[in-house]
Amino acid sequence: MTANDSNQRRGWLASLGRGQGPEFWIAVLTSVAVGVLRILGLVSLEVVLGAVLGGLSLLAFGAVGHRRELSELRSILVELSSKLSLHHNGGVPADLFFLRSMADFADQLSRATDIRLLGVTLSRMLERNGAEIARRLKVGARVRVIILDPKGLGISQAGLRLPVGTEHYFEQRLEVTIAQTQALKKQYAQGELEVRLVPGLPPIALSILDPDTPHGRIYVEIYATEWLRDHPVFCLHARRDGHFYADYLEQFESLWETARPLWP
Repeated sequence: MTANDSNQRRGWLASLGRGQGPEFWIAVLTSVAVGVLRILGLVSLEVVLGAVLGGLSLLAFGAVGHRRELSELRSILVELSSKLSLHHNGGVPADLFFLRSMADFADQLSRATDIRLLGVTLSRMLERNGAEIARRLKVGARVRVIILDPKGLGISQAGLRLPVGTEHYFEQRLEVTIAQTQALKKQYAQGELEVRLVPGLPPIALSILDPDTPHGRIYVEIYATEWLRDHPVFCLHARRDGHFYADYLEQFESLWETARPLWP
């Protein structure tokens, strides 16, 4: 590092702290600490918003001599107060609840040792994540899969999702999924792969990763009655979502107990 770089860094640090009283640093450190706890799922959204409101109030007190800063802080406080009130009244906006994509699923999958999947055909799941599932089987992971029985009544129900004549589409997709899982089971005997079939049409898709651990995840995909490129998805966390997490996990286990094994 050159002398010029050192001078620039010292100048930046000096400008960061210049004119900031203890209330500034208390607010910053509190926000960072609560933010980390929220990421780890150890505190609720109410605690996070409450800490932010408290920190901003503290900053507003320290900035009382600066009218412009105080006006900006007042606007932020009003907005956050509105969001906190909205949350308490159960009015969480859909954009905050549903995921735009399962962007973090691949990363979570890459470390999972217990994988449970439920869907109509799961063909898109295998297209996007088949290689990673194979890698997990190679290192001894357990994978349990529930799909629609191609010989059951659910096939005709699935055909209603699309225009008339698409029942064959689901039959073909199921054939591909069954062939792929058979190949995985044969090639990666180190792991444990089981597939079971349900006669009725599943109303949702579940992608469950390490559910019995503190970092467990359940991705819930809601099927639509019309063809959509991506269905709405939300994610439940083992540490955060309590009985909702347990309820969706129980849905999978209940179906698993009654489903028919694909292989003897």
